[in-house]
Amino acid sequence: MKLTKIVCPNCNGTLDIPEGMKEGFVSCKFCNTKIYLEPHKPDITQNIHIDKVNYNTPYTAPPKKESPKYLLGILLAVLFLPSIIIFLSLSRLFYKSSDSSTSIVASPSYCTTPEDSTVISFVEQAFNKPVSELTPEDYASIQYLDIQKKSGKSDNTAEQWVFSYADSVDEAGNALEKKTISLPSTDSIDESSLQAFTGLVSLNLGENISFSYDNTNYKQDLKNLNNLKYYAEHAIYAGDLSRILPHPEEILGLSGVNFSNVLSLYFSQENSEINIEKIMSEFTSLESLDVRVDEDYEGGLLFLRNLPGLKRLTLDIIGNDAVVFDLSPLSSLSNCTDLSITGPYQEPLDNVSVLSGMPQLENLKLKNITSLKDLNFVKNMPKLKSLSLDTLPILSLDGLANHLSLNSLYLDCHDVENVNALSTLSSLQKLYIDYHNYDIPDLHGLTALEEANLLVWDLDKIAHMPSLKKLTIRNYMSDYSADILRGMNSLTDLSFVGRGITGLVDTDLGNALRELPALERLTMLGTPMDRYKDYTKALSNIGVREMYFYPEDDSNVADGPVLSLSLSRMEDDNSTEILALEKAEIHNVDDDSKNFDQNAKAYLSHFKAVKKLIIPGNKLQSLDCLEGLNTIEELDISDNYISDISMLRTLPNLKKVKLSGNSIANMEILPDTVEVVNSFD
Repeated sequence: MKLTKIVCPNCNGTLDIPEGMKEGFVSCKFCNTKIYLEPHKPDITQNIHIDKVNYNTPYTAPPKKESPKYLLGILLAVLFLPSIIIFLSLSRLFYKSSDSSTSIVASPSYCTTPEDSTVISFVEQAFNKPVSELTPEDYASIQYLDIQKKSGKSDNTAEQWVFSYADSVDEAGNALEKKTISLPSTDSIDESSLQAFTGLVSLNLGENISFSYDNTNYKQDLKNLNNLKYYAEHAIYAGDLSRILPHPEEILGLSGVNFSNVLSLYFSQENSEINIEKIMSEFTSLESLDVRVDEDYEGGLLFLRNLPGLKRLTLDIIGNDAVVFDLSPLSSLSNCTDLSITGPYQEPLDNVSVLSGMPQLENLKLKNITSLKDLNFVKNMPKLKSLSLDTLPILSLDGLANHLSLNSLYLDCHDVENVNALSTLSSLQKLYIDYHNYDIPDLHGLTALEEANLLVWDLDKIAHMPSLKKLTIRNYMSDYSADILRGMNSLTDLSFVGRGITGLVDTDLGNALRELPALERLTMLGTPMDRYKDYTKALSNIGVREMYFYPEDDSNVADGPVLSLSLSRMEDDNSTEILALEKAEIHNVDDDSKNFDQNAKAYLSHFKAVKKLIIPGNKLQSLDCLEGLNTIEELDISDNYISDISMLRTLPNLKKVKLSGNSIANMEILPDTVEVVNSFD
């Protein structure tokens, strides 16, 4: 219906409607009232009250009426209300958009640049530029990262964060060409800073590394690490695996997983709502798993049923007197070739016989399993290559007799009475026997034996064996002669371990060492030599490429090595390229002086070919001992008392130096050609 005229509802005047107008405002030419036409009402009915009809009379304009004030207010409201509504609507839309934008910015995301101070220090040293210049490509170039907190090796060294990293990994996730950086310890590291390393394939985290509850800017997971295949943590609850890790179906290795009745550290749901078997079933490609399981964990080992492709399993069972743990689910691991089980101390395990049904095993480690009384199950393992037996109540090794494939054996079982089966292991290449009360048979018939780690009183069983390439002699009680070494013409690596003032090798060691044509590496841990006798011939010019003198272990209370010799009768050494003396004592029998700082210069001056010198923790106060050592390329003088490094400028071939743990006053004089490192690979 086309409308061309309409009467003003205010003054009854006729409104002029422009031709074709369907919507909009029109104004009354008599009272100036604005009226809005709505196009969506096709049938318009106007109810007009006419007080007077003018018919056949001349037209006169209707008299103007003064509008009441209340009516004027209503009209103003009618006029401005649409504008107000539109304004409020637009404002609401604007603020909603603004709030939405703010919400997007504030919602948790993934960290692209590390914010943790320790991680920042690591990347700045690793890439040799400030963090502000690092790019996403820099972070993505690191494929392997291992972070551990370790204590210092010397008395004046505090804990440190140790970062090991590499640009590539092998098929098992191990680092290729690994590098290490040590940094001052802090209470913890915020794990969210590790989200920046988007190229990680293998990530291994030690203690005190976790997501910070105070940091709400970043998500508390690692789901942006899309290349991650191997993940190890000091302790991660099984219920948190899928919450933290990306693409469970692509993960190949997990380590540090806890299975207990506490299923999750992060989830707030009841335990009944966390389905561990379902979570584990998502890891369809998993090949390697290292777990800790509480004996009272209700699920036991049933989760293994969902991992048919598992090849390597390390199982640590935590004891509970009220529960006997069942090993029978191990039978589902038909593809597992590498199995390690540590049982609960002095508590039994059920169905240990399941081992007899695992013929595919190639590597097996068993420890603290009181239910295991014999080794007959090994007869059903024709492919077994490596076997470790630790703290088991077995009485004999008869189950191993004539095993054809076994090439490595570790034995530390105090109840054993009969080990005669050792002499029948014709394929054996590696043998480690710890402290024992039994007699071992003669081993000269083991012609494949290449590596042995034995106590001194067993040495006659392998004396003069020409097949040996690596030998470690451990002794804490009996003095012995080095004559047993003669004839070991294939020996390349020889280590002596000792402690205290007994259990010492005789002074004929030097002559015996010089008769070993293949010897390349000599290591002495602790105090295997008599500190009051003369070992001059054994401590220089013996023709080896590497010589190491270290404390027996890394603890601060471990005895340092004692080098007892005559400085006046030392010969020049033109073979040794790597020389290490840590927390060592140089005892000069000429004048009975025992100070390393005092005797180091005279001792080191005889090493004419040394390229790598490692002398940390020796209480050195100066570097005078380095005078004339022009062949040195790498130097470790960490954890000493050095303040002046002027001597380093006189070493023409020096390329790398480790200086940590010293109060150096003139670092600026170090040549630009020398790289300061935190560790040597």
